[in-house]
Amino acid sequence: MLPTECAGDGKGNTMTVKVIDTGSTLTIQNSFNSKFFSGAKTAGATFTQGIGFDSLSYKKGRQLAHKFFGWDGIILDTVAIKLTAKKDIVGSRSAIEFFGHVLARAYDRDGGAKIPPHIMFLNGARPGSGGSKINWCTEIGEGAEIVIKNFPRETFEAVLKKGHEKYELSLYDADSDNEEIDLTEE
Repeated sequence: MLPTECAGDGKGNTMTVKVIDTGSTLTIQNSFNSKFFSGAKTAGATFTQGIGFDSLSYKKGRQLAHKFFGWDGIILDTVAIKLTAKKDIVGSRSAIEFFGHVLARAYDRDGGAKIPPHIMFLNGARPGSGGSKINWCTEIGEGAEIVIKNFPRETFEAVLKKGHEKYELSLYDADSDNEEIDLTEE
């Protein structure tokens, strides 16, 4: 089979996942997702130019891709979700993640935090960095609204059902986001 690449979901949301399926092996090239990486390692995947699943782990590779990316090369089932931070969230010398999706990543205390392309912060909220020179951290403030594009629907529904201690979750509807942009000069 030929490589299949998902560049988006037809709604303007981009995704960086490429699936190469030969029928007996599966190679997945993607943005880093710690949960997917961990699952792939457990399934016995190889890590060369992408994450490779042989004939013994082929089915498991497809399941992991569907679970963590909402797309396995065949079926695309993703949604845009909105998270609202219930409290200040701090990643000590690490990125802040939500089910393997990096929301923000700082590299030191003074450089601020970087936001991946599939993440949006709403209403002027921005992640930051802080701490000391050696013990820096990534920070997201209480009340920050964060949109994750292309989040697997199945995972969203499971988390919504159970609830989450750090975030309130909802589906994101760009049409209902009536945040006005002030274009006037002061």
